[in-house]
Amino acid sequence: MVTSNIRDFGNLPDGIVALTPDEFLSQIFAKNPTEVLEAITVQAAAYRRPALTIRELIERLALTSPGFAEQALEALDDR
Repeated sequence: MVTSNIRDFGNLPDGIVALTPDEFLSQIFAKNPTEVLEAITVQAAAYRRPALTIRELIERLALTSPGFAEQALEALDDR
């Protein structure tokens, strides 16, 4: 499960893990960076009001997922 309220989920049943959005996105990015950047590209292109660049979308994600955003911006710069 993904939650920003990780403290309230300390006693989960076996097999269920609580992750912060940053942990979740960072783990997915570590496994499939190209696919994640492609998904962010599609998501950014769908924004109309206001229109967002890929970089702007990642910067917004940094509010809740700073570690992921740092990794994604580095990968974006390396493209």
